[in-house]
Amino acid sequence: MAARHTLLGVLLTVVFLALSAGCGDDGAGVTPDSYVPADGGSEGLNFTDTAWPPDTVPYPDWPVTPTDGQPPAPDMPINPSDGPPPPPPDQGPPPPTCTTDGDCNDNMSCTSDKCLSGKCKHTVNANFCAIAGKCIAIATLNPQNGCQKCDPGQDPWVWSNYVCTKLFAGTGQATFLNGTTAQARFYYPMGIAVGPSGEVYVADDYNHRIRMISNGLVTTLAGSGTPGTNDGAAAAARFHRPMGVAVGLKGEVYVADYTYSRIRKIEKGVVSTVAGSNYGFLNGTTAQSLFRHPVDVAVGQSGEIYVADADNHRIRMISGNMVSTLAGSGTAGYLNGAAAAARFNYPTGLDVGPKGAVYVADRNNHRIRKIAGGAVTIVAGTGNAGSTNGSTSVARFYHPSGIDVATDGTIYIGDEYNHRIRRIAGTTVSTLAGSSSGYINSPSLDVRFSHPWGVALSGASTLLVADRHNHRIRRITW
Repeated sequence: MAARHTLLGVLLTVVFLALSAGCGDDGAGVTPDSYVPADGGSEGLNFTDTAWPPDTVPYPDWPVTPTDGQPPAPDMPINPSDGPPPPPPDQGPPPPTCTTDGDCNDNMSCTSDKCLSGKCKHTVNANFCAIAGKCIAIATLNPQNGCQKCDPGQDPWVWSNYVCTKLFAGTGQATFLNGTTAQARFYYPMGIAVGPSGEVYVADDYNHRIRMISNGLVTTLAGSGTPGTNDGAAAAARFHRPMGVAVGLKGEVYVADYTYSRIRKIEKGVVSTVAGSNYGFLNGTTAQSLFRHPVDVAVGQSGEIYVADADNHRIRMISGNMVSTLAGSGTAGYLNGAAAAARFNYPTGLDVGPKGAVYVADRNNHRIRKIAGGAVTIVAGTGNAGSTNGSTSVARFYHPSGIDVATDGTIYIGDEYNHRIRRIAGTTVSTLAGSSSGYINSPSLDVRFSHPWGVALSGASTLLVADRHNHRIRRITW
């Protein structure tokens, strides 16, 4: 029996080997590469065996999936315990896009085409722009595109935005007219402010009115045009040379009414007097207080009102029904330090910064000042009239008049006698737009203003300017 069992075993082994060999012949047999145990493990495969498998495991063209029992392909996630993945094969440098200059010919007469290190380089000849496969002379293109310019000789050939000054409203005629922004007329516009819905308010000085610009139309918000101090219905109310405007927390509009030294408010179609009754200086209740030619107003984070009391050389504050002095001794001059002892010289512009500090355009000191924490400090300007840009310690202004502070702390200034709009970013002063007195818009790079006064941001990259002697409102975008 034992011998029979042994013989039977041998026969079965021979049959099994024969069947296995036959299956291998037609490609369906088990090989070291394809064998996978039923439990999905790796039994029977010794991946450290120097004879099997080859150096590259698995072959790159295997369709490997996480469940087919094969080791992961190099581009699959690898367990950190497995060690770093093998480096990818060296593919060599990418194939060149050109071999000769002729390969780069774009069939454009205004470009020079070169093959450099296997890549095409196209250079646009001066005085031309290459746009949409066409050569167009800059001289004919710029006037059609206004606030864009072509950078000649640059690659790629694109139009690039740049600081652009355009007309926003006004014909330039010094008189009064409502209507479209192209028809409207102003007469020495000075203060300017932007409302919560993007509407623009203008203190129209010699027209004795507060104007509003919205949806392409210029209207009168308040003022009959007859000089006076009458409160009441907006259409019948009277102002006398309103110079500054600011928008309150609820959308109300505050006005620095220069001649009769009052602070006025326009709300829901009605004009009222907030503070001031005559020309002079007196703190106390709003009914008792006196100002001396207020030029600008600004609204603080809690609704308090700041006043540039120009001829009193002080910055005043209205909170509730009380008026006090925020800074300035009342003596014209220049002195930093404690707010009560500090000196200004005809401050005409002010705004509240993102952290609650009050910034002042100190007109006759040719400086920008800051009031914070009970002290007055210098922001920029040497005190000498000039137009020098650069560090805040060397920069010069010439009767800075209007000021606006962005949420990021950047300061914009209407530098009146330099006929420029200046910008302070960090510790650097630069010219945003303007060169000398005149009226020129973009695309000319020689943009000109004439005694610009108030400035107001309208979004992150748009500044509105009350261009006083041009009797227009201008818009700068960048």
